[in-house]
Amino acid sequence: MKKLIIFSFLSIIFFSAFPVFAQEDESPDVDLVLTDMQTQLTLTPQQSAAVKPILEKYAAKRRQTKRNLYYQGVNDSGATVKALEGIRQEEEGELSRILTPEQLKKWNDKQRVSNFLNKDNTGDNRWQSKGSGGMGLGMDF
Repeated sequence: MKKLIIFSFLSIIFFSAFPVFAQEDESPDVDLVLTDMQTQLTLTPQQSAAVKPILEKYAAKRRQTKRNLYYQGVNDSGATVKALEGIRQEEEGELSRILTPEQLKKWNDKQRVSNFLNKDNTGDNRWQSKGSGGMGLGMDF
């Protein structure tokens, strides 16, 4: 009985701490994104090797930007979206030198659909409106 109580206590501590660790970095794992790209875009081995460092670079940039904005006390989701959009455009520029135009279009379309269907990583569940300079639907939800 004592072992059961200790096990239950440790389980509660472990599972209550888990969401804190999960919130630290909400961006998808680079290897998962690369696998998705390989599947969706039929990347060649050379493309895969060239894409991975780009994905790593910009995932780190996004994390650092989010941290910086958080520590600066920026609570405006529009500012976060604008900063992340700039990073996304830089990343797209680098990917455009590796992917074919068809692959890049397909990947960008997939990203837009994903952003439409899911809450963005800023914690804001509104899609960019026309007035925000984004590629959104022109609606706020």
